Amino acid sequence: MSNWDHMDKKVWKESEVMNEFEKILVKAMVNLSSKLEEEGKVVEAQQAAEISNKLKQINTDVQNASSGMSDFLDTAKNLAADDLKDDKEEQVDEVKLQEEAKSALLEELSLLARTASDDGDYKLAYKIERTIDSILYDEE
Repeated sequence: MSNWDHMDKKVWKESEVMNEFEKILVKAMVNLSSKLEEEGKVVEAQQAAEISNKLKQINTDVQNASSGMSDFLDTAKNLAADDLKDDKEEQVDEVKLQEEAKSALLEELSLLARTASDDGDYKLAYKIERTIDSILYDEE
């Protein structure tokens, strides 16, 4: 347009056809712009909904994992308590068995000492009595 003559420029600006054409173009551009904005808002809303759904899913997964971990810890605590209880019971049983074995051993040694004494083997009877005493004193 810079090469146009002054008169041509004036005619161009005053032309009704060109003014209408310009109005139609501006209107089309405004419509297109508003449609693009609406489309952008729809896309943004869809993306926001997708993100929201993903966050809800992550939250649910975290809660499930937390619940599972809590159940696991409770089970582990219960098993540990059961193991401790079993260990204590085994220790008590072991102590009882040891006491019974010691008691049986002392009875056998006492019987042997009496038999040795009855047979006149006082030296052997004395050694057996010393063994019985050492077992009894180790207990205390």
